[in-house]
Amino acid sequence: MTKTLGKNKETIENSTGNIEEIENKIKSVQRGEMDDSLQTKVKNFKDKFIKDNEAKKKEKKDKAIEHKTLKEQSWVKNKEVYSEDRKAKYYPKQYEYMLKVSNGLPHYLLKNLSQMPWNKGYIHRDVWFMGHLREEQGQPILMFEKKGHVNLIHE
Repeated sequence: MTKTLGKNKETIENSTGNIEEIENKIKSVQRGEMDDSLQTKVKNFKDKFIKDNEAKKKEKKDKAIEHKTLKEQSWVKNKEVYSEDRKAKYYPKQYEYMLKVSNGLPHYLLKNLSQMPWNKGYIHRDVWFMGHLREEQGQPILMFEKKGHVNLIHE
């Protein structure tokens, strides 16, 4: 019992000493004696905070730039492979579309194509149909396309 009473008395004495110190600090703050030291602490904290934020922003920006360059390098490296794979994937679909469009080609266009040279033709639903006769030498390729009520001529 006496040991615990002794410990408690020590704790009370230490606490009273701490309370007196804190009260003295409060009085000095109220008098304005610690304004300079508090302002320097705040300024140091603010500067450190700004510096840390700038470092984080720079690091984030550097990571983004590095990620972008790595992505671009991998794309350039595999660009040809990607494009060939993509094209090969759509060849059967493109062929089926071309067959579908050519089977639905209007009769007047078929008749006109049989009388046209090879360097003239029609564009019907984005598929090119060339004439059946021999090519006219020295003449450009002419493609006729009807868009709505407007006839377009591609040379």
